[in-house]
Amino acid sequence: MKKTAQHLIAEVPARHSPTELTIGVDLGDVWSHYCTINQNGDVIDRGRFRTNPQGVEKWFKNLAPVRVAMEAGTHSIWISEQLQLLGHEVIVANVRELRAISHSDRKSDQVDAEKLARFARLDPKILRPIAHRTLQQQQALTLIRARDLMVRLRTAAVNAVRGLTKSCGHRMPASTTACFAKRGLAMLPAGLAPALAVSMLRDQRIGAIAEDCAFPNQAAPPTDSAAHIDRVFRVVLTSVAVPDTRR
Repeated sequence: MKKTAQHLIAEVPARHSPTELTIGVDLGDVWSHYCTINQNGDVIDRGRFRTNPQGVEKWFKNLAPVRVAMEAGTHSIWISEQLQLLGHEVIVANVRELRAISHSDRKSDQVDAEKLARFARLDPKILRPIAHRTLQQQQALTLIRARDLMVRLRTAAVNAVRGLTKSCGHRMPASTTACFAKRGLAMLPAGLAPALAVSMLRDQRIGAIAEDCAFPNQAAPPTDSAAHIDRVFRVVLTSVAVPDTRR
């Protein structure tokens, strides 16, 4: 006599109920397009919203928790974090590994949004989801990149002034880049001063802007942009708990 398999059926764990709605979002620089599908795979809504915090808040704040899929890109870091704070499940897709979207012959904002929604509904792993850094970490990285840009601009300006004056038979005095503008202005030939003084003063002006943004209550005039960027660098990175900046 065969044994009953009823006890085996009872041991199978119950599946979690699928997400009722899945939204695919094709992020754009000004407008982002979305497509909403239900459990049966039917499209129930399409539209667009402004790609800014107010637009995201206006559209998603009053929605019950849903699954939202989007492509990794410029705006995906802050939008995904904002959606998670609103209680939604967010999938950031690595579309470079998904040829059905990145190499499709039928590419449009509406079509891409629908494809993201359908893939996320069936199996999020198809989208090869990635984990973004936090918004604070992204801000710290942006500060590092801004400092790198500032240093490269300053070096290029100093080298340009030295090369342009040599072609006219003059030589700028030896100095550090921090003191170059102050010492070099006094040594510029009269015929070159109107043009080259602008480049030499640019470093001080950039430093003033950076200082005013970070320390608006301080009146001390800045002299070197990189030094002031370093001050901002230490303050911001310390605030986001980057250990090496506390030494």
